[in-house]
Amino acid sequence: MSKEQKKPKGGGRSPQEYGIVARFADGSWSYYFRDDRYHDDQGRPHERWGRESQATRFSSETDAQRIAGGMRVSLAVKAYHVVPLPPPVPQKRNAPTSTQHPPPTQRSW
Repeated sequence: MSKEQKKPKGGGRSPQEYGIVARFADGSWSYYFRDDRYHDDQGRPHERWGRESQATRFSSETDAQRIAGGMRVSLAVKAYHVVPLPPPVPQKRNAPTSTQHPPPTQRSW
């Protein structure tokens, strides 16, 4: 069984996911993500660079390497690296606002 096919040990842990990081000429770096809010003429989401929390998550290192291998280096971008991502932080859902009022209290005047 290959590393990619092994099930993670430990109850409830999510499987390891990978992201792509661009290293820029000035030493900074950003995470690759697909921006589903905007699409090109062929309906594909725009590709952008941002924070770790925005990173497109790949279920295998091989998939991330395949995408990163097709990206072009330039004067600005010196290299692309595939990195393991931490488990996603669950989004806190706002508690529904209650329109009910608590029962009235007895007051003595």
